[in-house]
Amino acid sequence: ECDAVRYVAVFRVSNHAHCFGDLGMKSPDVFQNYLGMALLDKNLTIIEGSDVVMDINQAFISKRMDNQLQDCQLLSAPTHYSQDHEKLFLLCNSYLTPVLLRRRKPEVQSK
Repeated sequence: ECDAVRYVAVFRVSNHAHCFGDLGMKSPDVFQNYLGMALLDKNLTIIEGSDVVMDINQAFISKRMDNQLQDCQLLSAPTHYSQDHEKLFLLCNSYLTPVLLRRRKPEVQSK
């Protein structure tokens, strides 16, 4: 199954849809932005069980700030150790942080 992974999708999960201004949907009084990620195969199909939605605002946004993280990107860059080994970074607004993607076997649910 791990051999099927070819891409990583990064997407915004939000109830805030004000793309068309006053002509479109109205913004909710309280809106939320989450980060979604999924592993994709060579056909850009989500690999079952690999998608996740995270609230990263709690980790990066201070209580003094009003804005939320949105429109994130996953970037790869060579490390200073070797051009052959790349590191992943998550860029959201002006926050850049290293990322380690690790897939674990699903836990067995007891009945």
